[in-house]
Order: sequence, then structure tokens, then C-alpha cells
Amino acid sequence: MYKFMEDQELVVLDNSVITGITCDDVLLEEFDEIKKLGEAMINYCVENDGLGLAAPQIGVNLNMFVFRSNPNSFQIVLNPMVFPGKKRTNVVESCLSSPGEHYFLNRAKEVRMKFYFVKDSKMMSHSKNFLGETAFVVQHEAQHLEGKTVVSEGQLFSKDEPKEEDADNA
Repeated sequence: MYKFMEDQELVVLDNSVITGITCDDVLLEEFDEIKKLGEAMINYCVENDGLGLAAPQIGVNLNMFVFRSNPNSFQIVLNPMVFPGKKRTNVVESCLSSPGEHYFLNRAKEVRMKFYFVKDSKMMSHSKNFLGETAFVVQHEAQHLEGKTVVSEGQLFSKDEPKEEDADNA
């Protein structure tokens, strides 16, 4: 059973570490700990300008992720099942696990996701359609739960140049 430590610092792992992992479903008994973890993941995203973060990215192999569901809020998603639509498009994505790198991928323009979420100290079942950028984020985070990453599924598009202070420290 997962236990969240109050002083736990979230460390995002490199894509090479999380490729190929398998995740376990979140259990009802883990709810309180998972809610704390989800809130910490949301704070990490806000502090690092992330649109989403999957539990495997921080070394927790559970079927959960958080994502920015609208411009002002994030959603904690538990045990998702994602069903991509047929219409696809090409996108360029980045990932907190590969800072400064951008990857070219082909994504569904729309997805339907069945999942559990946290509300009023309960796990609630829900099903929702997502379009455009939100659909891309949902697919990206759900792939982390399957041990897939932008590195393993996409093609490198570009790399940011190191900042001067980074180059001085190299």
C-alpha cells in the first residue's frame, strides 16, 4: 500500500528510467494518501509550468496522473482508460522527464476517458470526452502509465540550447 510522506520532495525521473514500467491500480484504501500525492503533483506542475504529471514520473508505479483540465485548475485522475478517436493530427510535445527536448508525435484529436477522481473525500467514477490540447495531454500522461514516453513513441524535433550558466557548469 502506498504511503505519502508529508516532507516528500517530488523528483521527476528521466524518461529512460520510466520506459517499460507497469503500474498498479489505485485502491480505495489508498485514497487519503493518493489525494495528498495528487495535490503535491499538482503543486509541482504549477511550480514548473507543467500541463500534467504521471505517478511513474516520480517513481510511484500507480495508475494515476494529474493534468490541467482548464486554465485555472488541475484534475487528479485515478485508474484511467483512454479511448482515442479516429481523427489524428501531428503535434510537438515536451515532457518534464526530458527537459528542453521537444518531440514530434501523432495523436488523436479527441479522446474519451473513463476514470476515477477525488471529490469530497470519495473516489467517483466519471467518463468524459476531451478535445485538442487537453486530449493530447491526457494521451501523453496515460502513455506514461503504460511505460511509454515521448522519447520512446516520438521523434526528436528540437533541443533547447543550454543557458549560459548551464554551459559554465558543464
